[in-house]
Formats: sequence, C-alpha cells, structure tokens
Amino acid sequence: MPLSYLARPLFALTVLYILALAVLHHAGYFKVEVPEDMGSLRFRYSVAVEGTVASPLTENRLGERVYVEAQRAGGLPFRQKVLAYLPKAGPLNKSLRPGQAVRLDGRLRFPRRPRNPGEFDERGFLGDRGVGWIMKARAVAVVRGRVSWGWRLRSWAEAARRWVQGRFERSLGPEEAKVMTGLCLGFKGPLSRETNRAIQDAGVMHLLVPSGAKVAFVLLAAECLGRRLFPPAARFLAVGAVGGFYTLMVGADAPYARAFLAWAAYRAASLLGREPGTFQAMTLSALAILMLRPRDLFGAGFQMTYLAVSGLVVAMPRVNDALPRRWPGWVRRSAQVLAVSVIVQAMLWPTFAAYFGRGAVVGALANMVLVPASGLMMGMGFIFAWTAVEPGEPFAWLVAAMVRLFLKMCFWFSSLPFAAVDLAPMSGAGVAVYYLLVLGMLVMPKWKVSAGLMVCGCLLWTGTGLALRARPVMNVTFLRLPKGRAALVSFPEGRWWLVDAGGPAGTVLRALQARGVRSVDKVVITGMDDGKWRGLGRVLANQRCCSTSPDERRAGEWRRADRKASSSSSIAFRTSTRPSSSARMRLAAHRRSASRLLPSMPSDILPISSRTKTKGPVRGRSRVRRLAEPGLKPETCSDEPGAATRQPTTRTRAERGARLSSRAPRRSTTRSPLPASSQTAGLPAPGSSAHGSSMARFCASRDSGWAQGRRISGSARRAGP
Repeated sequence: MPLSYLARPLFALTVLYILALAVLHHAGYFKVEVPEDMGSLRFRYSVAVEGTVASPLTENRLGERVYVEAQRAGGLPFRQKVLAYLPKAGPLNKSLRPGQAVRLDGRLRFPRRPRNPGEFDERGFLGDRGVGWIMKARAVAVVRGRVSWGWRLRSWAEAARRWVQGRFERSLGPEEAKVMTGLCLGFKGPLSRETNRAIQDAGVMHLLVPSGAKVAFVLLAAECLGRRLFPPAARFLAVGAVGGFYTLMVGADAPYARAFLAWAAYRAASLLGREPGTFQAMTLSALAILMLRPRDLFGAGFQMTYLAVSGLVVAMPRVNDALPRRWPGWVRRSAQVLAVSVIVQAMLWPTFAAYFGRGAVVGALANMVLVPASGLMMGMGFIFAWTAVEPGEPFAWLVAAMVRLFLKMCFWFSSLPFAAVDLAPMSGAGVAVYYLLVLGMLVMPKWKVSAGLMVCGCLLWTGTGLALRARPVMNVTFLRLPKGRAALVSFPEGRWWLVDAGGPAGTVLRALQARGVRSVDKVVITGMDDGKWRGLGRVLANQRCCSTSPDERRAGEWRRADRKASSSSSIAFRTSTRPSSSARMRLAAHRRSASRLLPSMPSDILPISSRTKTKGPVRGRSRVRRLAEPGLKPETCSDEPGAATRQPTTRTRAERGARLSSRAPRRSTTRSPLPASSQTAGLPAPGSSAHGSSMARFCASRDSGWAQGRRISGSARRAGP
C-alpha cells in the first residue's frame, strides 16, 4: 500500500470522525442515563417489561439471552435497552425472533462495576452497547408474533440460523454441535472450561466467534458458483444478496459488516470503472459502520477486525514482493499464510491483553493448520445442514470425526511449552509505543519512515518512564472478597507486597495479573484466621514469591529457612489482639488448618515472626502455644517440668482469681518445646524499636518438616532482658 493513501480525503474524514467519537465518549456523551423515577424498579421483586426483541438469541454460561428495546416497565414509559436472560428451558425461547413484541416478567438490576482489578466490567461493556439494565426473566409472553416490514428480513435470517443450529444439535453430540455452530455461524455457546481454554491457548478462538473470514468464505463460494451462471452485474447482485443474508444470519456484528461492506465497495468500484483498492474499501466500510452504529467503535469486535486488516493491508504487499518467484507455489502460499498469522497476532496483542488477559504464542503455527481446515469444515457443515443427514449416517459420523480431530489439534497446540502467556493490560502510552514500533517494522523497507516511527516510539517510552520515576507514589489496593480480605501494596522502587490472601484465590491472582505483577517480594499475613490466608496455597502455586524457584519447594529447604530466620522473612504473621476464651477453640482449629498449609510453602516464604498486642491486664503466667502435626490438639505449657505434654485443666473463675492473687509477679523464663538447635532469642534487645512487644517465631523442624511456633505473651511482654 502506498503511504500516499493516508493523505486522501476519505481517510482523513474517517480519522477525524473517530477522534470526535472518542472525545464524546470520554466526555460521557454515550453514557446510558437512567431516569431518576425509574431507579426504584431494581428494588421490586417482579417487574413487567414490554418491548421489542432487538437481537438474535444467544447463549452463555448464565443462560439464553436477548436484547430488548423496552417501551414500558411497570405500566410506565420506559425507553431503555435491556439485556434479558430468559427462563431456563423456556418453551418460547427458541421461537423468539427480532421484531416480535414481547412481555417479560422478572427482576431488574443495574450492570455491575468491577469489584477488584482484573474483573469483568459489566457496566462498561454493556454501556458501550447502550444497555442500562439487566433482567432475569421468570416468564416470557409474545404479545404480537407478526413483525413489521423493517424487521422482517432480520426475522427470516434468524429463523434460518435457528434451523441450521437445530440440525447440528439433533445430529451431533453436544460438544460437536457447539463447535460446528461456532465455525459456521459464530455462535459457539458455552463449551467446557478445558475445551474453551485449549482453543484460546491455541490461538484459534477467532474461528468460533464473529469474524470476517466466515463472510469472506461465503462470498468466495458464491462468486465461484455465479461466475458461470450470471454476467458481472447480475453476479454482483446475486452474490451480494447471498452475502448480505448470511451477514444478517450471523448477527451483523462489526466483523461481519466490515467484510461484507468492503467486498461491496471493492466490486462496485470495479463495475463502475474506478480503481479498486483494499485500503479504500476498508476505510469506506469503517465510515459506514460508524455512521450507522457509532457505539461499535468501543467494542472489541470493531477494534480487533480493523487492527488486523490494517496490518495486513500495510505489510502483505511487501511480503508478497519479498518472496522469491522461483519458489514452488505451495511453498509461497505456506509462507503467505504464516506471514498473515504473524501479522495478525502482532496487531492484536494489546487487545488480547486488554480483553482476555492471555495471548497465544503458538497461534501463528496453529492457524497455518486449522484455518484451512476450518474452511473445509464450514463447507461440509452447510452441506450437512442442507441435506438433512440423520444421526448415525456415515456423513454425520464424518463431520463429528472432523470436529473431534479439530479439538484434538487445539489441545495438542495448547499443550506445547509456552503455548500461551498471561498478559497484563497496557497503559495508553504503552499501547502507543507498541504500535509505533510494530508499524515501524511493517513498513520496511521504507527505512526513513520505519526509523522515524521507531525513534518516536523509543522517545515516548523513555519519556513516560522518566515521568513515572519523577513522581514516586506508593499505592495500596484493597480487594473486596466475600469471606476474607487482601491488599496489594506497590512501592515506588517497583516492589510489591501482598497483605493477606483470604477469600477466592482466583480474585487475588486476577488482581496481580491486572497490575502486571510478575513476582511478589513479600507476603504479609496479619492473623491466623482462615479469612486471611485461605487462598494463599493456590496463590503461591501460581505466583512467584521473591526469588523462589520450584526446586526450592522441597523439605530439605526448610532447614535453610531456620538458619536465616533471625535475619529475613517473606511472610510475617501478626495477630492484632489476643483471642478471647470463647474464641480459643475456633482459633485452634484455624491454626491446625494453617499447620497443614505451612509445609507446602517454599523455604523463602516461611512464616517466622508474630507480634501480639495484649489488651487489659496480664492474666496468668506466660503460655506457649504451638502448631503441631495435623490432627494434634493445641497444647499449653508453662514453666513447670512436663507442662508441655499435659492438657490444660478447667478451673472456675473463683479458682483462677485465687491463683492469680497468690502469685507474685516475676520474670518469665519460658521453656520452649522446640529443639535447642532451632531456638533463638524470643525477646528484642533493650533499646530496640521492637522492645516492649511480644515476639514469636514459626520455624522449620529439622526432623519431620512440619511447622512449629510459639507465642510469648503476658508477663513475658513486661519482662526485661
């Protein structure tokens, strides 16, 4: 593509229009406003919503859903767009068509904001699509089944899609039917977690979701069939009718609309005797889509399809010129397919990080094999649906076998070393630097332009780095967990601390990934109740802590932690208050659970210190509580010989008071049940900052490898050296 195309008026108009939409979006122009008198609807148990179905029926893990253009809610005017989840296995779900007037009874709510970093922003995602409400419908009724003329074509297309999908569901297994529906129609449905992850890690998820390649395949097949039947003008109309109807069948999302409109612009220019060009067709299709649906600019589909096509338009002419003409045809085609895969992966890498948090490294190799196979399977799928093959027939068995082979290839590619990596979302400056460097490589061998783009990217990267270092800030992010708590602390020099890890470990891991944390420098646990460390085991299994490597997670490394226990630690256990007598049994159960967790920790993250603040007067002599092997009860020991092996006796309040009154205060000398080789000074030196507060240590056992600990409180806190 000549770079002079960038100076054409159509491209300049499209860029200015996109910039204007971005400014309006930032100013809140596209924000969905909910009337103040309608906000109370979300508190009602059941609300009747009347409106028009505005989208095809889709399905995800939460159930079947449609978008509804609502007119009334609760008997009042209600001009809002609602995402309605239909009743499970409802009798009318499959019969809904765009344009039908329906009545939904259920509960309304607002889309949720993300509670923690890395979580799905439901409100932002639906707000960019003009949706302000979500409804969990309990009952569905069709008020008017006949659709108006404006919706009739879309209703017919939806009926055809449901027919094709029904053929797959009746003749194939559940998993095979969903994969074939995704390959042919772009509606894959909820696959199992393992299958979905394998397809994503193989880098071929675009084959099962809305993509322009499906429309391109249908248009190419129609062109081949119509070339011998119609003259050029009639062929253009016939192929356009077939491609347009298929675009409506699959939902007319931005990727489908881009492919169809670009083809129409290209063929129309050829018929009119104008110079056809891929760049001009792509620009015209983008402008047409944004004029009709401005909100598509902020969707992942529009961004990904035009980023991929832009990279191909810029780089592929140079790749084709660079390939030697003496190479055999199949070698040149293989090299072109590989180049297409690499360019698309490079252009979409920031969007993978922003929307999916994961990128496939082996995607370029997997696409070389699975993209041609998907075209063959798509053609066979349409023949399969058209011929109405019954289950068990040879053709049905052949299609099912091809789907199973496709899935096996996905699993094989995803199992390769470093097949996929976790990605953290890039900042605005990071995205700009990335695309400047990528475009600098794609425009080669225009060395001056390439060097200019790369120099601009390097300067921007250096400037943003210096600006961040000039403003050192320590950030603390508190995570909202259902049954626990956790916080992330980032220091100006780049260190990261994790304070507590209670609650779901997946939430903590997603927050670490969203913040771009590759290793945690220190983990701090502020208490022994399970709401503060319950998810720590899984976090440590999936996240590097300091310089710990997998080889260090062996029992022999516990001895190394004992030798350096007095100088460094990666996890500090601190209890805010002494547990009351009514909570000691519950605390003992938490500590027994912790004793099962501690042996699985790496050596560099052993909990080795504990601080206890005692409220009120000191009660009784100093006690030492220890974490014994799993299954043993917590024991209490005192200064008396053999007390470490005796069970505590139960005394009345009067007996405890008499014993305290008869005991004179004295310096506490506790006798630890730990081996002498593993004991260290439990009290701080006089004059130190830690003097006057109780100290304890969790250290490794040299013999059995299970954790022991002690806590010195009471009179030991007041005792001097």
